[in-house]
Amino acid sequence: MFEVFIKSAGVKRHFTEFETEAEAESFCREYGWEWVDENEFVWDMDYEEV
Repeated sequence: MFEVFIKSAGVKRHFTEFETEAEAESFCREYGWEWVDENEFVWDMDYEEV
């Protein structure tokens, strides 16, 4: 299982998860390794095995 998380300024939040590393990496790549939330704040995105 691979968790995709968003992070900024020392804050790390769970975002979603995938069965394979390829799926997690593809998801992050599709979004340019960042997520813009409803307040237009830009979070860095990454993944790790859990």
